[in-house]
Amino acid sequence: MSNLYRCLSLYLFVVFTVAAPAFGADESRLNLPQAYIAPVRIHTAEELSSLLLEAEQLPQYSALIENPVMFVLHGEEARSFIRGNYEANQSLVDRSAKLTALGVVQIEICERWMGTNGVKASQLQPFVKTVRYAPARISALKDDGYIYF
Repeated sequence: MSNLYRCLSLYLFVVFTVAAPAFGADESRLNLPQAYIAPVRIHTAEELSSLLLEAEQLPQYSALIENPVMFVLHGEEARSFIRGNYEANQSLVDRSAKLTALGVVQIEICERWMGTNGVKASQLQPFVKTVRYAPARISALKDDGYIYF
């Protein structure tokens, strides 16, 4: 009985401490990736470019990461993504398009900001999405577990 008890104890120990986390039984012990929001505060193209470089350095190329870094724009930095402003912002737009295509970032622009500034969705770069109201979108992302990087 004693050998059977030891074998069973060892088996249960291995299942519950080693194998179970790999099967999702204790995900809090795994080093799961975070979902991030870009902390746009100054609302300039320079800040946006710097944040894109930071996003590029996050471990986004890992197969474990499912969510792109969210860039929810509602200030002057959004002008960088107007097609007519491409020449002045070419490196920023090209980097954004590349990172969007790779699934590293997602860029969204506030429709309320667009309306106030006379910008139509058809004027934006094709990889840019729009959201009805940026502060509400950011709040919803935070509620879903996104954090600022």
